[in-house]
Amino acid sequence: MTLPQAVQAGSDDSIFLARIHDAKMLVADLDPRTVEDISRDLQSTSSPEGNLQIFEAVASTFRDLVIDGNIVDDKGKKNLYDQIRMNVAFIQFGGNPNLRNGKKIDRWIRQTLMKYLPRELMKDDDIFYSADEWKK
Repeated sequence: MTLPQAVQAGSDDSIFLARIHDAKMLVADLDPRTVEDISRDLQSTSSPEGNLQIFEAVASTFRDLVIDGNIVDDKGKKNLYDQIRMNVAFIQFGGNPNLRNGKKIDRWIRQTLMKYLPRELMKDDDIFYSADEWKK
């Protein structure tokens, strides 16, 4: 089933695919995967919905920062996208998203990410870890 057919079907799967499509459109030049590839990748995780929410947060953060920072060149966009993904990993592995030291770009990214990452998702121990959990 192609994306337009799936969206017309109106099922939970079609909504999931439509959300992937919408986020993918924001980072199309930077993520070579198809919507179907991203869906397969997400479905292979223990939390497809949670990982989709992270993908959506990354894409929305990228969109906002490209516009706010007036980033127009491909290299700048690629660097920003990579830096956003590194900051997501920082937060996922127990880094404080409100950390005020470090590079200005990282603070800007984390501040924007926090607008889009659902707080309930950040409480999910299968996706977001803390240093305390590593000691177990």
